Amino acid sequence: MCGSIQVKEVKLSDIAKFRLAFKQAGFRQRDATVPKVYNDLNKASGLRRIKLDEGDHIFSAPRFAQEDLEHQFKEQFGDRYLFGEFIAGHPRDGGKSLVIFLIE
Repeated sequence: MCGSIQVKEVKLSDIAKFRLAFKQAGFRQRDATVPKVYNDLNKASGLRRIKLDEGDHIFSAPRFAQEDLEHQFKEQFGDRYLFGEFIAGHPRDGGKSLVIFLIE
């Protein structure tokens, strides 16, 4: 029986794309727990925000590594990617969080 194989394209969620960008840029998990990632959508502006709560290791990374990560965000999200920035993290640890902004 001759048949063709059909390949179904898998659509990744925004959080899966966010995590994949880190992997492709060479960033690895520091320990066994998966870092917490949050996302929200501002319906009025049409902007989606994705936030990595514990971003100290990215903030401390060399500039070239941060640029590689930004390149991967652009690869994963295309024209939807606007920019990323570091913000103050949770008050209990005083660390940095990484937030990226996307057009919905």
